[in-house]
Amino acid sequence: MATKTDDEQEAQKIAEQLQNTANIAGQMEGRHITRDHFEGLLANILTAAGVHVTEEVQSPPLREILEAYMDFERERVEAVSFKTYNSHRNSFVTWLDMQENSNPFSNLFSIQDANEYASYLLKVKKVSPKTLKERVKFMKRLYDHEIKRERLHKNPFDSVNVSVKGKTLGRLHMSMREVEKIIEHLKLQQGKKREWLKAVLISIQTGARLEDCMTMRRDSIKGGILTYTPQKTKQKTLSCPLVKDEWAKIILEGNEPLLCPELGAYFAKHGSSDMSADFTHIVIDAGVKQEYQEFENGRRVARKPFHSLRHTLRTLIVSSGGSDAQADLILGHSAGQGKTYTHSEVEALKGVLTKVFN
Repeated sequence: MATKTDDEQEAQKIAEQLQNTANIAGQMEGRHITRDHFEGLLANILTAAGVHVTEEVQSPPLREILEAYMDFERERVEAVSFKTYNSHRNSFVTWLDMQENSNPFSNLFSIQDANEYASYLLKVKKVSPKTLKERVKFMKRLYDHEIKRERLHKNPFDSVNVSVKGKTLGRLHMSMREVEKIIEHLKLQQGKKREWLKAVLISIQTGARLEDCMTMRRDSIKGGILTYTPQKTKQKTLSCPLVKDEWAKIILEGNEPLLCPELGAYFAKHGSSDMSADFTHIVIDAGVKQEYQEFENGRRVARKPFHSLRHTLRTLIVSSGGSDAQADLILGHSAGQGKTYTHSEVEALKGVLTKVFN
């Protein structure tokens, strides 16, 4: 052990302190001492070496860390994403409340605790493997954030195993006949369910995801071309012709700036989980056979969700003579960001979609 000083007298003093400490340690050979005594001797050795020994700094309570992180995310992400984060936060808090009788979780959180939380999500909450992965990733980001701030020193979620058998949800595409049955069913509805009709008509023609349909504006449609920026990619703008005049008129019903104002407000309040459950019932009510996938944890998930409309559109494009590249261009899978569609590309896409729907 070494320390540095330019003062000769100070150096002599430190050397004497270290020698005295070494003599004391030598005299104690074979003896038993208490932990307090040991810690006192260690503190003396470190002090003699010029190390400043301070009182232990306690980590902040776990709930305080969680709320501080939520405040950080609230300023950083969009409202839709924050709603998902809040769902992850609520899930974790619910579990903490269940554990407090046996463990207060005042500050630190062990690898064992992290794995027990993941096990709780799978076995008790019966979340899907995808949701499990997202919630573990959320907790991992929380701890990484605190580590960067030097308030915590390790991330227990680094060791959580999120590998689950049967983890892949096999979504199914629907036949055009099934889509038409859903459309005919929704044409008879009013209010919020009538807006589901708009969302379906937008998605089956453009491949737009549910969250994009909920936030899509009337001014996104100009000259029969719908142009929007998907929330998932944010930087990539997509353009897609609306080739069925009848469907375009339904989509543009009303005078609100948003195409689906009531449904959009419901989505903003409840998020995608409730919306997905609603669409599952719409599929069944329309007389379309809904299929399910069961996971080992007992979770039962519909295989014909709203997202299936994207798979359906790709299948229809390719089966009608369109290329995979054109399908990618419509669905937003093509490479590049901020791409501006050329007139010839738009016309080519219009030709492909006209074959599909007319």
